[in-house]
Amino acid sequence: MAQQVRAAVEDGWQLVTPDEAAAFLLGSERIPLRSLLITFDDGYADLADRGLPVLRDLGARAVVFVVTGKIGGRADWSDEPGPNPSPLLDVDRLRTLSAAGDVEFGVHGRTHTSMTKLDDASLRLETLDSRQDLEALGLPSPRFLAYPYGEHDSRVRRAAASYLGAFTVRSGLVRPDADWTELPRIEVLAGLTPRQLVWRLRLLSWGEGARQAAGIAQRVGRKAIGRLVS
Repeated sequence: MAQQVRAAVEDGWQLVTPDEAAAFLLGSERIPLRSLLITFDDGYADLADRGLPVLRDLGARAVVFVVTGKIGGRADWSDEPGPNPSPLLDVDRLRTLSAAGDVEFGVHGRTHTSMTKLDDASLRLETLDSRQDLEALGLPSPRFLAYPYGEHDSRVRRAAASYLGAFTVRSGLVRPDADWTELPRIEVLAGLTPRQLVWRLRLLSWGEGARQAAGIAQRVGRKAIGRLVS
């Protein structure tokens, strides 16, 4: 992760904090188009030992989406978790990391179940009651949610609407007019090289820049036509 993020920063991308991202989503602060918020899904235990030094070296703060019903347990939710699923952050480490200010914790459901497959009562447990799980540990009330597996539909988005932002795994940049219940992200997996990430980011920013330019041209054209016919 460190090499990929450093390559992006060297290419001109700016790391933003969860607070800056929150202010942007609320419309109270502007951030550059080429901005990056670091996020981690699942809350693996090695974040404290391997991820934290990287964040501090980068001078970054991140959002970590934890599975609230599995805190201190293991990542045993996949179809084939294997004989020894990876351990997850426990309560003490959650509190320590939160107090240090390096990360902000968000919700990744209670059980890492695809939310589209749940009935209404179970969906509430995964979205709203999981917020209470973190609050009960003395952690700040989570502002962000990430859908397990990125899966969501209109009913799931309504259930997540009380969060400031809910993240998918759809690739893209967050625009000012984005639907806050289905925010895109850019997955950085182990096999993604720094060069590949930089080019993916460039393509996204070029596409967004072209879209903005087209929008400006359309508005200018409409104003010109309005002057001609008035």
